[in-house]
Amino acid sequence: SRVSRGNPMVEGDSAGALTGGDGNADTAVKSKPRFAILTLCDAKTGYICTASAANKRQYAELHGYDLIVTTEVADRTRPAAWSKILEVRKYLPAYEWLMFIDVDTLIMH
Repeated sequence: SRVSRGNPMVEGDSAGALTGGDGNADTAVKSKPRFAILTLCDAKTGYICTASAANKRQYAELHGYDLIVTTEVADRTRPAAWSKILEVRKYLPAYEWLMFIDVDTLIMH
């Protein structure tokens, strides 16, 4: 699958958990998925986003983790790096463990 611009992509067996399985983000999560990997691809990193997301997707699938790829800067009044904190705060309540990995890193396995 490709990384799209706009809404974050959530991939994995528990992808519906963030929306309560019915597509409504306000629905309470009944049971948290255990692990997820989160990365941020903004307009300045688009050139490496596809390769980076594919690398992280392969690792996540190997271990049964969800992968969340956000493609929008959460706060345009600050540098994009500050969006990391906001995105972690947004998704952390839905997981027991959330690992943020910068888009310019690769997982070697």
